Formats: sequence, C-alpha cells, structure tokens
Amino acid sequence: MTLAAASSAGESAAAGGAAVGDRPVAGRTQLGLLAVIVLAYLALAAGWNLSTPPFNNPDEPAQWNYVRFVADTGTLPVLRPGDDPAQLLDRLRSAHFPPGDSIDAIRYESHQPPLYYATAATLYKLTAWLPLKQHVEVVRWLSTVFGALTVLAAWRLVRTLLPAEPALALATAGFVAFVPMAINMTAAVENDGLSNLLVTVGVLGLLLWLQRGFAWRGAAILGLVMGLAALTKVTALVVLPLALLAAFLRYRRAGRDGEHVHPFGALLVAYAVTLLIWGWWVIRNVLTYGWRDPLALDINRLVVSQPLTGPLTVAAAQRFLTISFDSFWAQFGWMGIPVPTVYPVLALLSLLAGAGLVVALFRTFRSEALGPVRWAKAGEVLLVLAWPVLVAAS
Repeated sequence: MTLAAASSAGESAAAGGAAVGDRPVAGRTQLGLLAVIVLAYLALAAGWNLSTPPFNNPDEPAQWNYVRFVADTGTLPVLRPGDDPAQLLDRLRSAHFPPGDSIDAIRYESHQPPLYYATAATLYKLTAWLPLKQHVEVVRWLSTVFGALTVLAAWRLVRTLLPAEPALALATAGFVAFVPMAINMTAAVENDGLSNLLVTVGVLGLLLWLQRGFAWRGAAILGLVMGLAALTKVTALVVLPLALLAAFLRYRRAGRDGEHVHPFGALLVAYAVTLLIWGWWVIRNVLTYGWRDPLALDINRLVVSQPLTGPLTVAAAQRFLTISFDSFWAQFGWMGIPVPTVYPVLALLSLLAGAGLVVALFRTFRSEALGPVRWAKAGEVLLVLAWPVLVAAS
C-alpha cells in the first residue's frame, strides 16, 4: 500500500466510520454524539456564566479592563507599576467583588497580546447599554464559543491522526469539553479560549502538512493561524517549534517532495507570514518597554506581585505537581475553592485515560493495514505528543 493510498483509506474511514473492537461507529452516529457533547458543554458553560457574579473568575477584572480600554479608546493599554494593587484586589476578592465597588485600578493584564481583547471590544461596545451583570455575561459568551470550536477542532485532530479510532476522537472531545476548570475558564472574560482554539487548529494544520504536504497557499494559511495564535497569548508560541518539528518530519517522510513546496521552504513561508502578522506587536513592545523586553514579560514580572517558590526541592516539586493537578481539574474562584474529595477520583480517571491512549496507540501500530506507513504514522504521533511536552516545559 502506498502512502497516498493509506492516507486515502484513512480519510474514507474517518468519513464513513471505522471499527472499534467488533462494533462499527457510523459517521452519522459520530456526528450525533459529537453534537450532544458540544450542546452539553454549552449548557454547562451557560450555567456557570449565569451563576457566577461579575469578576469572580480568576483575573477577570484585569481582563475586563483591557477589553474596556480598547473599546473606549481604540488603542492598547500600557502596563505600569501600580496596575496590580494587591491590597485592593485582596479586599475585593475576599468580598467576592461587591456590586458598586470599582475595579478600575486592576490592570495587570495590560501586557497581553491584543487579539482577544480587540475581538471582545466589538462585542463590548455593541452591548454597552446593558446593566453590568448582563454586560459581563454577554462578553463571556465569546470565550464559550471559542471553547465549543476547540472541542470540534480537538475531535477533528484525533480523527485525522487515528482515523481507525473514532471512539478515541469522541472521548477526546468529551475530555476537552467537560474538564470542570476548562468550563470555568471558558465561561469567563479571558483570552485562553481563543488561544486554545488557534493552537489546536495550528497543530491540526501541522498534522495535515505532515500527511499531505503543502502548496504555497497552505503554507501561508498555516502562517496566518500561527500568527494569530502568537497575537493572542505568549504561551501560544509553542506552535513555532512544533512547525519546525513538522518540517523535519515531512522532509524525512517525503524528501524534497516534488509535488509540493519543499518542507523547509514551506516552513520559511509560514514563519514569514507569522512574523508579518505578529511582528508589529513585538516592535511595539520594544518601543514601549525597551529592547530587552520584546514579549513584555519583564514588565509583567516587575508589576505583578507573584511570590517565588524558592529552591527546587523534592517538597517544592511535589507541591508544584499537586497544585498543577488540582487547578487543572477543579480549583475554583480565585484558586480559593478546592474540591479535595474528588481529586482521588480524578487521579484514577487520569490514569484510565492514559492507559486508554496507550491501548489505542498500540492497537493502531500493530494493525496490519498500517503496513509500510507505520513509521510515517509514528512521526505524526510524535508531533502531536510533542505539543503537551513543550507546553509543560514552557
């Protein structure tokens, strides 16, 4: 079987359904279950949105003030000392942000890249006539829509990666949709929802590039997605080294690949488009904060009072891993509402999910149908698994 034939067979399986064990999952059933997942996610996010008073989500006051500044002035804010008033924030947070108390001084997110805030500012202006509670709730819906699109993109990514494992794609969509903390954060005014969406779409694009190669247009579209991701959140820059890995894997898989752009030529095009979209933001930061701070990270460290953990000891590492696990799954409010009774259950669920992924990968690689493209598929899996590894490293 040629690589092209294998890819075509995989696409046919993705479109029409593939066997899971001895039971096929029809394409229409897959889409129906996916729709149920997305609708359930939207219902949960709506409930979270409506039941959470304004600014009682992490960093929401500072995020809101960024959106408001862009909407009111048509310009971008500058982060300055004093934009993280710790005593005021502690008082408001402990009182759950009483209606009528001003949050105007809380501006410590002003260093963030602007794409989400410019997008949200349009919705802010269109609904500025609403009372504050309803105004915040409407703007929160933008993050929720991005969250729903991320669920769909995650499903599509796994269907593209492992077309013979449709149940795994649905499980991935459910995982992305129903992590409680993810629902919390995508029912808030924040830029993570758009960042997650663009990075997921970017990784999907890299996977398609690895499988099929790119013409100039495809490379430019990939650069567009990467540029928009970089213009949303600094952590989204993870797509840039992933693109380099994808180019290397594509070169190893197809060489110069005469039917398409040379992999490293496509990479240069994608990087050039990324720089064209994102570069002005870097230049603006250099002019605003100095040549040593092109990503506005130093000014953030200067202004925002984040306590340091001290030396890396076994106890410090254990605490880091514990807090990371708890806050990934469920630690609500401003990290002040843990749910310790469910963490053991979530740990077991995490182990089962990891075991299920290992089984799915094992079943895929021992399949006789994979045959001569087994190593090519291994490269695709490596690309996708490198994503969370780089995120953890960053």
